[in-house]
Parts: sequence; C-alpha cells; structure tokens
Amino acid sequence: MILTVPVIYACLILFLALDLAITAYQRICFPVYGIPKVRRGDYLIFDRGRLTYLNAIEKVHCVYCSYGNGLLAYVAEIAARTEQHFCPIGHAQNLRQEHSR
Repeated sequence: MILTVPVIYACLILFLALDLAITAYQRICFPVYGIPKVRRGDYLIFDRGRLTYLNAIEKVHCVYCSYGNGLLAYVAEIAARTEQHFCPIGHAQNLRQEHSR
C-alpha cells in the first residue's frame, strides 16, 4: 500500500491546476453570460479532518479526499451550468449518472 502513496498524492498537482483553471473560467465567463456562479464553499468542505478520533495521518488523508472529491463535484456543477446555458439538447441515450442540470 505504501508504494501507491506517491501516485495518489501526485494527483494533488493536477487537482490544484484544475481548481485554478475552473475557478478562473467561472469568474471570467459566467458573468459575461449571466450564469449564476457556483459557490466553492458548498463543495469543498473540510470537516472530517477535525474528527478527534483520527490520528494525524488519517486526518491528512481525510483532508485530501475532501479536497479531491469536493473539487470534482464543484467542477461537475460548473460544467453542468455551462451545458445548461449553451446546450439544452438532451442525450440520445440514458446516462449512467446525470448531473444536476
């Protein structure tokens, strides 16, 4: 298991780049088209790292998972609002999981 830790945490670089890019995209483009902005704080919630029964390593893992999963949910909502505004055409087949819009 310890051999996978560098691979798992290397994704942090990609997450940070995605976070910066999608936040810039939303701040620049959404006001131009009148699309309501997504509140980042509604998706990036870091409460599990404060659980007292976790040791320090578990808290770091929980914060990392909260960031990764929250970021991806934030990105999905931004993409959903973008699609809703620009492309109201439905899919030809049923999707396994549809977004909120």
